Amino acid sequence: MSLVEQPLYDGTDESGAAQADGQEAMLDASRKIALICADLIDAGLSEHMVAEAMMGATIHFYDAAGLAEKMPDILRLKADRIQQILLKKDERHN
Repeated sequence: MSLVEQPLYDGTDESGAAQADGQEAMLDASRKIALICADLIDAGLSEHMVAEAMMGATIHFYDAAGLAEKMPDILRLKADRIQQILLKKDERHN
């Protein structure tokens, strides 16, 4: 399963607490953004370029929303989630 097939938004807030309100809308938005990225790559942009653009957009969004100070903790949680996904992927291939 790729990261695109398993969106990083898992229904929790930055502290890991479950968030039921709006969860389906957030999952849908996460999937749509992943599909937009895939379309850009299919159109010929490099994966690196699309990833850098998405990271820049994310940083800009958090800054504009006044949440920039929360980003380091949120990114650490997401990095942990990515590692979990990749480890599971490796375990299935070994």
